[in-house]
Amino acid sequence: MISSAAHARGRPSIASALAAFVDWLMPLAIRVDPHRRRRARLFVVGHLFGTPIGLLLAAYIHAVDAAASGRMWLLTGGMAAFLLYPLALRLTGWFNLLALASMEHLTLVILFGAYHYGGAASPFLPWIVPIPIIAVLHYGPRVAPRAMVLGALAMQLFGFFLIGALGPGFPRHIPGSSLTTAGIFSVLGAVAFVTMIALYYTGTITEQQAELRDEVLSHRETAEKLRDARDEAERANFAKSQFLANMSHELRTPLNAIIGFSEIIGSELLGPVGTAKYASYSKDIARSGLHLLKMVGDILDLAQIETGSFVLGENDFELVALVDMTARQLQPFAELRGVAVAVNAPLGPVHMRGDEPRVKQIVINLMSNAVKFTGRGGSARTTVTQDAQRGIIFKVTDTGIGIAPVDIHRMMLPFEQAGRTMQRGAGGTGLGLPLARELVMRHGGTLALESAPGKGTTVTVTFPPERAITPPRLEESRPEPCQYPLKSA
Repeated sequence: MISSAAHARGRPSIASALAAFVDWLMPLAIRVDPHRRRRARLFVVGHLFGTPIGLLLAAYIHAVDAAASGRMWLLTGGMAAFLLYPLALRLTGWFNLLALASMEHLTLVILFGAYHYGGAASPFLPWIVPIPIIAVLHYGPRVAPRAMVLGALAMQLFGFFLIGALGPGFPRHIPGSSLTTAGIFSVLGAVAFVTMIALYYTGTITEQQAELRDEVLSHRETAEKLRDARDEAERANFAKSQFLANMSHELRTPLNAIIGFSEIIGSELLGPVGTAKYASYSKDIARSGLHLLKMVGDILDLAQIETGSFVLGENDFELVALVDMTARQLQPFAELRGVAVAVNAPLGPVHMRGDEPRVKQIVINLMSNAVKFTGRGGSARTTVTQDAQRGIIFKVTDTGIGIAPVDIHRMMLPFEQAGRTMQRGAGGTGLGLPLARELVMRHGGTLALESAPGKGTTVTVTFPPERAITPPRLEESRPEPCQYPLKSA
């Protein structure tokens, strides 16, 4: 058998029932928005709580005013009409318009009652005080509606007192002694109404603080989870990079052996192969092995950079000769793709200090990219200049397909390729440009990329002045660029 206490606990309380009824008087669009719901609750509760107080005051006036007729019916009807606003809110959802109409309605009822009962000393005038408070709570930081309510209130009060001062005065339907008791009751009712609003507002602030506290805790939990996920991803990435760095010897050694033995077979160094097709196959194996070794080398170099185990080997070398040699090496590839290659460099040598194999890797990556992403009939130009303030500048410009501005930042990330390069089937791992940038940065330099779709790409590498060994000469460059034109068919 269920006890009466348990049964009482199972029934909804009066407060919860009232809250449910208040929420029922609001349309769904308002209930789902926490901020609008709080203002609408104040609107509904204010009308449900304030209207009975006003009706009690009207009942007292009616009791002491034996001659009350039409004015009392107008006054009572005007007060009772406030109960219609919550129903209108449920039917229309026009909160802002109804709030404005309600405050104007209240002002007119107060001034009507004050005109007939007491004038400037009327028991109805204390109800003017809640109107500015209600305007602030209903409209919050919105200045325009608050200014409209307060401006209308000021003008109506001014007109009311002007009637009393310049007109025939206010009518005296009941003695002043009878208004004293009504005034006390009215002040107490206005105080109770304002107190109710203040308590509701305090509860709203408490509710908002609780929601904000919950939201902050939720954000903290999310931030901690994201931090843990980031740390885990960084650990996994470091483990991957460490593994690849440790695999350098295991991967490069067998590839070098494959390439070396295939070249021996292809050149028939130890005697004839017997079948010419086998020699051709061995050359294909060597070319594929060299391509694979280049890709593996880029991946392993980037892994070493990420793990911090990468160390530059410092030596002196001549940059222009390195660029010329690279251009000649790329000439067969450029001819195959129908791209003209040109080098524009100073007349004299440009000596610099750095890791020569890594600088050559930078040059090869940038120049081969320029040829790879340029269509037949285009050109790839490499320029070397030296400046006392800026240092050594190495620039590669092509007339290729270009890169969209939104893709430029992605091209600096490992394994990323712009959409148009993928559509053209250029292939590759997407490591050439990121690896070149990392190697340039290890030399203390910078790499900048400028491009636009259909207008080609310019990659500018700047090595700092301290990398230069020879000072810049007065003669800037060769009179004409050194051309590596296409061979006639």
